[in-house]
Order: sequence, then structure tokens, then C-alpha cells
Amino acid sequence: SSISCRNSWNITKSTQDPFWPKRQAPNIIHGPFLGGNYYNITDYNGTDEDGDGLGEEIYYPPPAWYPENISDQHPLVDNIGPKYKELSIQGDSIYSPNKLYEFSITFEDNAELNEVFFELDNVNYTPEKEGEYLGFDSDLRVLHSVNYSIKFTGLGAGTHYYRWYGNDPRNNQNSTELISFTVEKATPILHLEINGNESDQILPYGSLVNVTAWVELEDSQDMNFNLYLNDTLIGSGNLISEQYYLSPGVYLYTYNTTGNANYSSNSISRMVIIKDYTPPYYSNIIEPQDPSFYNPSATYTFKIDWFDDVEVDKVILEMDGKNYTPTKSGNTYSFTFSSCPMSSNRGGGGGGFRIHMMSFNPSPFFKYLINLLTGRIVKGEEMPCLGVGIHYYKWYANDTSNNWNSTPLLNFTIRESDPLIIHIFSPENKTYSTQNISISYSIENGDVLHWIGYSLDDKPNVTLTGNTSIIVSEGLHAIKFYANNTYGISNSSEKIYFTVSLPKPDLIIEDIWLSGNTIYYRIKNKGNAIAGYSYSKLFIDGYYKSLDYCSSLQPNSYSNEYFNYYLDCSNSNYTIKICADSYDYVKESDESNNCLTKIINCSFQNCICTNWELALSCCYSKLGATQLWTRSCFPKGCAVESKCEGPCFI
Repeated sequence: SSISCRNSWNITKSTQDPFWPKRQAPNIIHGPFLGGNYYNITDYNGTDEDGDGLGEEIYYPPPAWYPENISDQHPLVDNIGPKYKELSIQGDSIYSPNKLYEFSITFEDNAELNEVFFELDNVNYTPEKEGEYLGFDSDLRVLHSVNYSIKFTGLGAGTHYYRWYGNDPRNNQNSTELISFTVEKATPILHLEINGNESDQILPYGSLVNVTAWVELEDSQDMNFNLYLNDTLIGSGNLISEQYYLSPGVYLYTYNTTGNANYSSNSISRMVIIKDYTPPYYSNIIEPQDPSFYNPSATYTFKIDWFDDVEVDKVILEMDGKNYTPTKSGNTYSFTFSSCPMSSNRGGGGGGFRIHMMSFNPSPFFKYLINLLTGRIVKGEEMPCLGVGIHYYKWYANDTSNNWNSTPLLNFTIRESDPLIIHIFSPENKTYSTQNISISYSIENGDVLHWIGYSLDDKPNVTLTGNTSIIVSEGLHAIKFYANNTYGISNSSEKIYFTVSLPKPDLIIEDIWLSGNTIYYRIKNKGNAIAGYSYSKLFIDGYYKSLDYCSSLQPNSYSNEYFNYYLDCSNSNYTIKICADSYDYVKESDESNNCLTKIINCSFQNCICTNWELALSCCYSKLGATQLWTRSCFPKGCAVESKCEGPCFI
């Protein structure tokens, strides 16, 4: 049948012409004959073994359509699948619950499109037909063309995959490639207002803080929105409104969301500083009785009450330029000073020490020392106490916002009581020749003296009731005086060093000489005490030779003595050493000067002859090889009753 006849039979080829081969019979439009009828494409169930598009079996249409015994010897067979064009490509986007995603395509088929569907993320959807054409193409071939589209709203965040499928009645299929696009997570837009301002705020203490938090979001389902104050949760929801009165300090408000599958997390913060601009204020300043008289056991307490509309943070008492931290009881702050202890300083011999706190340049944390002889001031150790003088002080306080306030400069006076002055006259720093040492002193303002005593050579204290004397051993000694006044203050002098040195003898050898063969010496006591008996020793050329007894000697007297020792003069020179008190029987003032050494010449002696007998005593002879000396000679050149000027000859 021709297409223009719309299913009327084409009699150019029928069962009455069974012998026309395929493609040789005249065409219904123009030759050569292609055979078949258009409508049979969808109804024909025969085979096309050679794939040329013409069926192998005769087609018999339903009798309801055509007269009986009408058939088609070469029916058309559809073996070409649908084709597509004008495919829309979806680009990446950001998630929005109301965003519209539209997909479209055009499928064409040479016979008839049977089914088209859209696959998105492994789920099949049936698209809508937007337009359809059934007719011939430019080559007069059958063309069935349909435009398809499908729409989705609010695709979730993530990567999506899609493709199109189309087929015809003969189940010839075609599809697009698998295509992907990404929907990014959306970021919620958060708002956080402090008193109507979306910025950090500095507010005075006492201000009402209005906090409003909300979110710009089309779909907040399955999302949590939280409001925190300094990490403490104070509210939840997509619209929060709170009001607070805050203490001075720094606060951080944070509004956040943790996000979900379609929204990323987000956070916004606002800092709020509550500033206290009002400093602390004071009342009820209390100080000790002014003026006060010095008392070593007294204490001095200063008090004040401090207040603040928030909180007092720190209180300081400045006294004479130094800061002290008071104790707190409620709103009352107090600090207690003790009395500075008295100081003492010992002068030179015959001087004195004074129990006295110096009032010059008074300070609550130094005790002072004064020497009465020199007037010199010495600063002692630092201590939290008050001494005699005028003291200047001021209270300071701040609050937790570092607002400071202070009192005016105030003053407090401690007057000096009468000092106790003790003069030490004896002993002095010198050497004494007696063991009986006097202790002598005098006291000024004695009515305030409570006790006085001394310590000798660091031994326990001895109480004094007046001037006295003590017996001490010979040698160096140190004595220190102590005193207490009626205020209970203990003070001391510097140590006084003195020496006891008693009179002593001092034996020396004053001279050594040789007379004949006898060694003589002079021993002297140059000390100031009697030297008892002693023994002198003789050494010749370093060897001990003899011992001589010496009787006692008066101070500054001497005695000529000799040793019972015969010097044979076998050498010409001898080193003679004589030591007094060789057994240390005599306790001397100087034990290091007992010895004297001299070199003595021992050649033949000149003789002073008054008679012959005396001359013979000077003459000696040498007996040959025995090397012994004898008196067998007589002098030559000596006349009786005359002097023998020359030596004796053999």
C-alpha cells in the first residue's frame, strides 16, 4: 500500500506475482522495488535472516483490517534502533531545596518509538512528551521523532549520575552515556546580633544585653542550631532571643550548626566586653592613737573599709614608700606593724652604746644604729615595723576592671622615749700587767635600766650590780656587755679585746770567749722578773759537749760563767754555741732568744808572763807522730818579771 493511501493495498506486488525476487520488482514510489508495507513493520513477527530489512515469510494482515486472502510477500522488518539528539547536560550547582533540575532529549526512529525512560541515580523515571512528529524525512523515509523532558526539585548534595534509554516495537534499544554532575553542600547563613548590632560590643556595666540569633535557610529539617556563651549552651533553634545582665568581663557568644547531608557546618561569634568604669570607694579609716610613744612591745594596726559596685580586687597599704598587703575580713582591710627593735653600737675605749631608735629619716622597715662617739648612722636589717618618727601612708584599691582609687596621703607619728645610754670605762682595748681587771661603767637615764651584765670569752652572761673587778688568766680576752631596759629591749656593745701579760724573766747569752783552753760566757736576765736557776748547754761545731749550772739572776743582771771543758785547740777555728735555760726551767717572756753562736780562733795564745811559772802554763810541745801536746817546753824570749810579748816556742 502507498503511504498516501494510508494502508490501502499496493497491488504491484502480491501473492499473484510470486516470482519477483527481492529488490527487483517496481517500487510503489519509484524503483527498484523495495517491498513491504509501512504498517506491517510493527505487526510482522517473521524473520529477516539476511538482515536486509525485508521479511522472509509472507505477512497476512488481520482479517478485520483487510479482505481475506490479502497478503504481503515481502513485509518490511525494523532492525534499526532509535537515535537521540539535543541532549541537555546538567552542570554542577549548590544545594537548594527549591532548585529545579530539568533534563531533555529528542529520540528519533525509522518506524515507531515504543518506550523512552530516564535513569537518575539507578532509579528509572518516565519522562513527559513535549512534542512528536510522525511522517517522512527529506529522503521520504519514515520518521518518528519525539521530544522528552523530565524535572526534579531539590536534588540532594553529592554527585548524581543519569542517562536516557529508548527502544522501538522490535525492541531495538539505544541509550546515552552515563553522565554525572555534582550538587555542592550549601552553607547556612547565620546571624548573631548584640543589641541590634552584628558586631562585637563594649557595654558599660549594668547594661541589658539582648542577644538574637537566627539562620537564613530554605530547609532546616534535621539540622541543629545552638547558641553558646563562653562554651556553655544557652539556647537551641533557628531563632533564639535572650536577655542578660552580665558582670564585668569578656564574653564570647557563638551561634553554630553542625550541618547535615546537604548543608555544611557554620559558626559565627560575637565578643561582648562588659566594662566597669567606676572605681572602688572607701570609708572608716582607722589608725592607732596619734601620736604614740615608742614601746617595743606595742603594735600598730591600720584599717579601712573598701567597697565596689562589682568586686574589690586588690588593696595595698603604702607605708613610707613601701607596699604592704593587708588582711581582709568582709569589707575591712587591716595591716599590723610591730615596733622596730632598738639597736646598739659600741664606741671605742671609754665610749658607750646607746639603746635608741634613730628618728632621722624614719622608715617602717629599717632599724638604725648610732655610735655616740662618732655620730655615725648604720642601717640595719629590713623588717615590717615602725620606729620613732613621722610615718606617711596611703591606701590603694582596684576592682576587677582595674579601676584604681586611693586615699589622700596620711601621716602617723611615734614619739621617742628617753634613751638608755651606758658608758663603758673599763676594761679597754689594751694590755694589762695584772690579772685583776676592773669593770667600770656609768648609766644615763638609769631609771629605765632593767638589767646589765657581761659575757667574758663567749661564756654565759654574768649580772652586774655596780662597778667591780674580775680575775682573769694570762692571755687575750674578749668581753661584751648586754643590757635590757624597762621596755624589754636587749642590746649589746661591741666586743672589747684586752690582753693580760704578767712580768717574766728573759735569759740570753750576751758573750762567749776563750781563755786558755777554757770557754767562758756571760748569761744575762734582761726580763723584769727573777730568773730561777737554770742549765746552759755548750755545742762545738754542732755537737753537744758540756752542761753548766747557773744560779738565779735578778732582773736586768748578768753573771760570767764557764764550762768545765778542755778545748785542745786541734783546729784553728771553732763554732761555739751556748744556750741558756736549756731545760726550760725558767718561764720567760721570750723563749726564742736563749742561744748565742760565735766562731772562736784557737791558735797558740800570746802569754802575758809575770813569772816563770805562769809562762810555763802557756807553753806546749808536740810529741812526734802521737800528735799529743805536752808542757815539756819552756818559753824563749821571756825574762823573769817581764812580759812575754811573743808566742811560746818549742
